[in-house]
Order: sequence, then structure tokens, then C-alpha cells
Amino acid sequence: MEKKELGLVASVYLNSPSGTLRVQNGDMLRENATGKVLKVVSVYRRYTDGAYYVECENQDPGSNGQSKILPADALSFLMG
Repeated sequence: MEKKELGLVASVYLNSPSGTLRVQNGDMLRENATGKVLKVVSVYRRYTDGAYYVECENQDPGSNGQSKILPADALSFLMG
């Protein structure tokens, strides 16, 4: 997938134990596969099928602001 296939949107809604919550730029989320904490940089929607993707910045020490684009359903909210 290339970034040119995606259109920038303001937010996406994710389900959580507390209900449906809005995800937007600056939010902190957890990657389901690795458990890493990520900061939302941008939210995108793919033109062809309407799927949502989130560009996230790795928050681990020494990551130097590396970012990656993940499907919205690969992320979850940080829960205590």
C-alpha cells in the first residue's frame, strides 16, 4: 500500500470497553500485536474500499520518531 492511495481524514471511531471512542491526531494507542505504545500522527481512509488506517509514531526510547501506517483495527486504547 502506498500513501497516495489514502486520503487524509480528521478521525476514526474505535470500539473499546467504554464504548465507541474517537481517535485523532495526538492520541496515544497500543498496537495489539506488539503491545507498544504509539502516538497518532494522522488518520487516513483508503479510496478503493473505505478502510481506515492510522499513521503512528513509535514512542520507544531510541526510536527517533519512526512512524508506520497500520489498519485502525490493529490498534486499541490504553487501558489502566
